[in-house]
Formats: sequence, structure tokens, C-alpha cells
Amino acid sequence: MRRILGWIVFFGGVAGLGYWAQEEHATSIEEMVRAGVSAVDQDGTDGVVVSVSGRDITVEGNVPSEDVRDLILAKMSEVEGRRAIHDALQIVAQN
Repeated sequence: MRRILGWIVFFGGVAGLGYWAQEEHATSIEEMVRAGVSAVDQDGTDGVVVSVSGRDITVEGNVPSEDVRDLILAKMSEVEGRRAIHDALQIVAQN
């Protein structure tokens, strides 16, 4: 009986710590990523929308060339705390 009660207390404690960490740290990490994204200089990237969900960054919109796309993604790679960058950028030819 003690062994069963011990396992119940152990798993309850682990679940409680997981819940606490999710509530306490997940929002602060997301805010840190959001602040890093807003600090990135986005000159010449009109029409590009950057959103943050958790630790993931999504970049979408239209860019004039592959070089601009690569520059934007390189800047987003430097954001501290990010997990993944989702590239939804479209290259549109300018006439």
C-alpha cells in the first residue's frame, strides 16, 4: 500500500511541477521571443507579417527577391529563445 501511495504522490508532484512550469515560464519565454522579433530591424520589408506562437516564429508576406527573403530569415534566426521559424514568404517579381 505504501508503494502505491508513494507512486501516486510522486506522479502528482511531477504533474504539478509541469503545470506550474507551463503557466509560469511559457508566457515569459513567448514574451521574450516577441520582444526579440520586434527588435529586429525590418527596413524594406513592407507587407511582411511576423507572428509569434509560443517559441515559434511565422514569417509571411511578399518579398521582392531571394536575397531579401534570406536576410529576413537570417535576422529571425538570431532571435534568442526561438524554437522554429516557419517560412511563408512569397517571392514576387517586380517589373
